[in-house]
Parts: sequence; C-alpha cells; structure tokens
Amino acid sequence: MALKPKTIEHLLFGELRWMGIWTKTVQMPIFGRLCTLLVLLQGDESGVFDQNQVLAYQSFFQALDNRIFRIERAAFRYYEVINEDLRNAQPSTEVADQIAPKIQHLEALYPLVTPLEILFAKGKALPTAGFLADCSWDHKNGLAVLFEGEALTEVGTREILL
Repeated sequence: MALKPKTIEHLLFGELRWMGIWTKTVQMPIFGRLCTLLVLLQGDESGVFDQNQVLAYQSFFQALDNRIFRIERAAFRYYEVINEDLRNAQPSTEVADQIAPKIQHLEALYPLVTPLEILFAKGKALPTAGFLADCSWDHKNGLAVLFEGEALTEVGTREILL
C-alpha cells in the first residue's frame, strides 16, 4: 500500500502537498488558454515559509492579470530577440519553421509555450516569484520569467530561477 503524501493547510496558500517541495495546483488563463500550473513553495518538510515567500505569493495572485500581461509580453520580446539565432541553428528552414517560426504578434507565440509552474523562492532578499514554461524552441531549458519584488527582472531559461 502506498503512503499518503504529507499535506498541510496553510492560511494563505491553502492545501499544500509535500513532494520534496510544497506544491499545489492553480488554474489561470495564460498564453491564450486556461492552464493548470503547479505552484512550488521552497522550504522544508516542517511547512515553515519566510515572509518574502508570503509577500511574493500575495503580490503575484493579487495582481494576477497584470502578472500574466507582463509574462506574456516579456516572453514575446525575448522570443523576438532570440528568434534569428534559433532559426540559424536549425538544419533546415522547415525545421526552423516548426521549432522557432517567425511571428509578428503575441498571439502567434501562444501555441509555442506550455505553462508549467510558478515558483516562490525561500531565503531571497526580495519577494521572488518565477514563472516556468516549456517551449518549442528549447525543451531542455524552457522559458522562465523572474519577478523580484514588483519588478520583472529577467527572462531566459530555467537557469534564472536556480
């Protein structure tokens, strides 16, 4: 018989499940569709979270529409910057058109991105939240958007969230 995972009920975060990191799922409309994302809260099994995690979570979800707007536009600008290099690295135009097509507007980016997770980091000097997605152009490293405090500070691969 499998052991039931440890769960806690947190006043702000709601029901969390321990999987080596505290998790729960949320649904949000992002990249043109309703997506189920995994919320990750760093910490230990005792379920103690730091003040900046609480602030980052509150800030992220209280201004969710604004965060989604900023994530989508930052991802689009990032894609515009890296697109030519991505295309040039492909063996053929056909492969480039599949992996990193030329796009002119934000909505064309939507099918290229699969939202996965929102990370609320522990032990940071500022409230820190990171958005992570899979993307057609980099399945290994994905797409990440980092918020520190209210500022969107970086867009890149998952490495910016480590």
